[in-house]
Amino acid sequence: MDAALVSALSVAGGSLVGALTTLASTWLTQRHSDRRERLAKAIADRETLYATFISEASRVLIESLDHSLERIDSLLPLYTLVGRIRLSSSQAVVISAEKLMREVVDRYFRPNLTPAQLQDLILSPQLQEQVDPMVAFSSVCRGELLSLAQGHSLNSIPSA
Repeated sequence: MDAALVSALSVAGGSLVGALTTLASTWLTQRHSDRRERLAKAIADRETLYATFISEASRVLIESLDHSLERIDSLLPLYTLVGRIRLSSSQAVVISAEKLMREVVDRYFRPNLTPAQLQDLILSPQLQEQVDPMVAFSSVCRGELLSLAQGHSLNSIPSA
């Protein structure tokens, strides 16, 4: 074989390998970056959803302590948020949100509390779960968000 031909083929082969390596490296880097961005957005979206749910559940729960359910539409924002949670969250979070929603609705149908009963409820360590039923929901949400942040549920994040 001609030395010039071998040299030319070597140069062409080296350039091709270099180009393919750069292409593969760029593709892998971009793919990983896109996945990280989708994961960060999913975590931020869920944090916002969970915070909104906790805020709304707190509002209606406090209202239920000294009010009867006068208008069913006052529960609509809470039901809407549970529906949104069903769309994107794990089964554990959905179950916890539904349980909290049932507790709020149930509380509306109990007798209203007097100011003295409210004080006892708030100050009694034995009744802490009744005072703050959001604790269980918050814990389940925190676990899910930590799991997502650690990359355990990357398959649950939709592709762009």
